[in-house]
Amino acid sequence: MIEPDSYYFDLRASQHTIDIYNPEDHGLILSRAAKLIRTINGDKEEEIGKVSWSVILGVQAEEIGEDIIDAADSVTQDIADCAYAFYNSNTARRLREHYCSLYNVLFLEGMEIDPAWRRRGLGLHIIRSVALTEHVEVVALVPHPFVKEGADERELVAGAKKLAKYYARVNFKKLGKTRFYWTDSHRIITARLPDMYARN
Repeated sequence: MIEPDSYYFDLRASQHTIDIYNPEDHGLILSRAAKLIRTINGDKEEEIGKVSWSVILGVQAEEIGEDIIDAADSVTQDIADCAYAFYNSNTARRLREHYCSLYNVLFLEGMEIDPAWRRRGLGLHIIRSVALTEHVEVVALVPHPFVKEGADERELVAGAKKLAKYYARVNFKKLGKTRFYWTDSHRIITARLPDMYARN
């Protein structure tokens, strides 16, 4: 497993860096928090977002005879829920048949993007970059919409549905009756992503 300090992706005249500032190793769960930095013409830098994710190492757990769900239980409830959904449900059996073995899951826990950079496909570019570097088979997330402070439940539900539709563009689909959406990492790596600068 590669553990770089930063991931890079170039888009026209600017370079975007996913700069990890809080890596944590929980054995079979690798957690990351990172800033999204935009560098313009190799000079000026600005932070335009943050992202956090965990890699659930199901393949390694199987190799050493550990229970991945027990390992996830010791981290956070969201990671435990994700591990249970992907490794101990009826849907997980179908996934295991699809991959012919166990698989590693990249769980995108959160993403905040500066309002000026939203609705440009930046989130999809971030997910692709992280999935490429972490070498996982499955990418999972729970749609958390960007809504104004004080939004009511109706706005949150509508925002989550809209975001799920957005992620469907790169083949994310709901995992059974769970709250998780997933896609095969190959699909997001090979997907045609939007031009982030088309609006400029």
